[in-house]
Amino acid sequence: MNTAASQRPRVALFVSCLVNVFRPSVAEAAVTLLERAGCEVEVPLEQSCCGQPGYNAGAIAAARPIAQNLIRCFEGYDYVVAPTGSCAGMIKAHYPRLFADMPAWRERAQALAARTHELTHFLHSVMAYAPATVTGVPPVSYHDSCAGNPECAEITFFCASVAVCIHATFFVCIFGNRPNIFAPSKLSLNLFQDFFPAGP
Repeated sequence: MNTAASQRPRVALFVSCLVNVFRPSVAEAAVTLLERAGCEVEVPLEQSCCGQPGYNAGAIAAARPIAQNLIRCFEGYDYVVAPTGSCAGMIKAHYPRLFADMPAWRERAQALAARTHELTHFLHSVMAYAPATVTGVPPVSYHDSCAGNPECAEITFFCASVAVCIHATFFVCIFGNRPNIFAPSKLSLNLFQDFFPAGP
């Protein structure tokens, strides 16, 4: 772990299942941004799911070994950064609770939670990174997540040259990381139609 202020912080990128499976380009872009901000970035191959699906379903016994693997994987880094707010929120808000009755692991979970950040918050609030002005980028529609808002409360818009539209459904849950993800199909369809009234 780096201790000298002059050294580049050693950052572990927590890719997350969502990014790994559906949008690997997000991880690649995250590495680029972190390096531009002055970080030494590593992507530990031992990382896995954070255990959030099982935890949300009440399968605590199944979630614990997954979380223990991640804690071991990320020990020794100055920071852990995730481009997915709910995964950062799982580590920050729920890992200490997950090991509430296991003092040694609770201490390790708390230490990891203190070093874990959502990507945009880390770039803006920890690294004080200000990206160069970009042109030709259309307005961006942003939808906050149930996990990102109360658990991270820190997703940050830091590129002043990009217009961010806060949608009317800003606080509506999409059930994205819940065990009944496919149940509220009408809600998901309504949200999609609100964001894309003319279709994709």
